[in-house]
Amino acid sequence: MDASRSCWVRSIWYPPNRREAAAADKAPIRVTIYGQTFSVLTEADPREVDELAREIDELMSSVASRSGIADTSRLALLVCLHLADQLKSERREKAGIKAELENRIRKVATMLDQVSES
Repeated sequence: MDASRSCWVRSIWYPPNRREAAAADKAPIRVTIYGQTFSVLTEADPREVDELAREIDELMSSVASRSGIADTSRLALLVCLHLADQLKSERREKAGIKAELENRIRKVATMLDQVSES
């Protein structure tokens, strides 16, 4: 993922008591993840932010119930590792699809060249 194209690179997560640091072009959106409330300053669609926060909350709860880990920091680290693994798998799959598509495009271009030469 190209970090410069993501709205999250420009997002800032603040606890509720630091909301006054909000930039004029960013709207604060309150989300609750694993019992902790955050104010997210972002240009992103509030519905998308809320949906992502719900997904993270569900993942945190799921990992907690399966692992028995009570420490929020350790739990968040496991969730981050899980998400990083998913992202890496998606990138690998995307690269494979891209390589296959490029290969097919080359084959079609070669066939078109052969047809135009005859």
